Amino acid sequence: MVENDIFIPNSARYLAEHYMELAGKHVAWSFDGKTVFATAPSLAELYATMTDAGREDYVTDFIDPVPVVVAPAIPMSRAS
Repeated sequence: MVENDIFIPNSARYLAEHYMELAGKHVAWSFDGKTVFATAPSLAELYATMTDAGREDYVTDFIDPVPVVVAPAIPMSRAS
């Protein structure tokens, strides 16, 4: 059973170090949020991976992809 007061801080620490490799993927976490058991591009693939591994003790999550920031165009000044 997941206890949010344990899972959330642990998974946040893990994400701080591994965000780029997990971004845009579905993740199977340990109940304490310290371990990623598997990742997959789709939830169906993640479930299949975890079923094949014989695991039932996990929590799923989707890690948002890296946001793309579009800066406004900066006008070039005209030379006089």
